[in-house]
Amino acid sequence: MENEKDDFIANLDSVIEDPRSVEEKERDYKTSDITPGAIEDELVWLDESEVEQISYTPRDQAFSLSCMAQAAAKGYEIINKIKNAIVEIFSAHPPYRSRSNYPEGGMWLQDLFNQMKNVGTNYESVDVSQNIGETEMNRDVTCETPFKIGGYGFPDVRNDIDDIAKAIKKYGHCQIVIHANKKEYTKPIPEYLGLMVDFGHGIEGIQFFKKDGVKVIKIEDSTGHSSTADKKGTRYLTEDFLRKRCSDSGYMLIDPPQYIFKTLMRQGFISAEIKELQKRLNKEGMAIEKLIIDGNFGKRTKSAVINYQKNHSLVADGIVGPKTRAVLNLSVN
Repeated sequence: MENEKDDFIANLDSVIEDPRSVEEKERDYKTSDITPGAIEDELVWLDESEVEQISYTPRDQAFSLSCMAQAAAKGYEIINKIKNAIVEIFSAHPPYRSRSNYPEGGMWLQDLFNQMKNVGTNYESVDVSQNIGETEMNRDVTCETPFKIGGYGFPDVRNDIDDIAKAIKKYGHCQIVIHANKKEYTKPIPEYLGLMVDFGHGIEGIQFFKKDGVKVIKIEDSTGHSSTADKKGTRYLTEDFLRKRCSDSGYMLIDPPQYIFKTLMRQGFISAEIKELQKRLNKEGMAIEKLIIDGNFGKRTKSAVINYQKNHSLVADGIVGPKTRAVLNLSVN
């Protein structure tokens, strides 16, 4: 870990590579899965002067590698404000200490979101996480953690500025993971220079607009404040920089996400979407015995679909076509 003259604290250990299999990653909820029509929604990129500038509580990870958890704590501040119209500051300590790779430093995004969902957090005033080092951030969690997210999702294209902006428009924030070179990043508007990657970092995207005619995502950082636009953490990420240096992005949801069904499903088919169908059928008690969540549309899944169709006055043929999908999607939105 380095403490550079510009007070930027991050290295390659700040973000751990996601160890999940390709199949596991494919099961992540995307924006198009949980928000009907969001991908087709047209974004309006206003000029910076036309957008009311907002900011949230500055955060300082000091000499810890907790940037991912710091960004998530800010993200929770944002979604809590949207839901409850009150500004409260939350601790980054519980999700960071609960990370799957403990005692190693850093986190990966999906694990961070899982910790925010399953472990949760508390107020910063109850469990301090600002201006302290790695050793203190690794202390045991001894307080209650009542504040949890209901779920999380990811932009369809995780390094695309428009998809990230759509997440911010819908959910108020989008956490962004950067792998870059410090010389590229430690400036108000980071710039891709083709230099060797020497750090990974998690930050929170909070607004989108055009700055001097260029699309940017406004982010708030938990380190390197002296090299930011306002000396409090604000940077502006361009489309080019995100395309070349963003390795992941995602957002948190106060309420559990509801899957949006999009494909034809019938007996003999195998897919990840059928797993979501089986979960739904189990949840609504449509199977005599709970279905195994294996993505295999067999006789028992067909029988459960027929029961669902009968309950909703649909043609009971056991095939999940457009009309059955419409009812599945309508009943959760």
